[in-house]
Amino acid sequence: MGPEPAVIFQDLPDGALRVLAPAKVNLVLEVVGRRPDGYHDLEMANVTVSLYDELTLRLPGTGDPLRLTTDDPRLPAGEGNLVVKAARGLLALEGPAGTSGGGGGGISIHLRKRIPVGAGLGGGSSDAAATLLGLVRLLGLRTPPDELDRIALSVGSDVPYLMRGGGAVCRGRGEKVEPAPCPAGLPLLVAWPRVGLSTAAVYAAQTPPLTPGVGRANVLFATIRTGARGGGWGDLREQLFNRLEAPARRLCPEVGRLIDELNRMDTLGVVMSGSGSAVVALARDAGHARTIGADIGRRVSCDTFVVETVAG
Repeated sequence: MGPEPAVIFQDLPDGALRVLAPAKVNLVLEVVGRRPDGYHDLEMANVTVSLYDELTLRLPGTGDPLRLTTDDPRLPAGEGNLVVKAARGLLALEGPAGTSGGGGGGISIHLRKRIPVGAGLGGGSSDAAATLLGLVRLLGLRTPPDELDRIALSVGSDVPYLMRGGGAVCRGRGEKVEPAPCPAGLPLLVAWPRVGLSTAAVYAAQTPPLTPGVGRANVLFATIRTGARGGGWGDLREQLFNRLEAPARRLCPEVGRLIDELNRMDTLGVVMSGSGSAVVALARDAGHARTIGADIGRRVSCDTFVVETVAG
């Protein structure tokens, strides 16, 4: 798996394991073309940030082999949740070693949701990645990294990247992950207009460009490395890019208004994350990010999160 993942493990006194699953933001997202399998070929510059969902994994759990609960009643707690899909994939691979629950009581997982749903921040995928890594740790499994990657991809395109996190250039569906060092602690403001967007609908509404801007992601990370020597982001304003912004604006006017208002403000650059609806504004420091958040909150109905980059 390479470097330590961006998830955070916390061993609890009762033997349970808490796993903090970070959100991701896309600083570049280019649609390179359509694929025969119905997906799109992408090129993305991804970073993980300090906005976390919280999963608590416990052995023994209930009498069931696997049980998920969540504090968000809008989320499915069964097979429709990526946490369950990830856990089932790992337990199917490991057999009795993964299902015994350390005493026949099964595995219980509680998800405390903090990353907005349908925001383009990878919350569900990060929860799935945290589940895989957490169960390996909790159960003392020795699952080969290539098997974990296979299960991760079967759950979702972003999950292989979120198994590591940090800075990365991601290609293909998102599963081809090339680490790109990005300093921890770079400040930004995430603004969410309190409405979600369907990833499938946004992709269906866009047309891949005739001449995609391949190479944007590598150029952006090179600029970040240069900027880091001065203790900041570097001059990224013209390099931030998301091909899905136009269809997201058409489908959700709130996204367009949020982007436009942030672009009128004192930021280091603004970009929509993923397929929306969250928008990211780069900041000079945490105080600047808080100022941006307070200002945009007066202009647009939205939730704001002052965060920083976290390394993988």
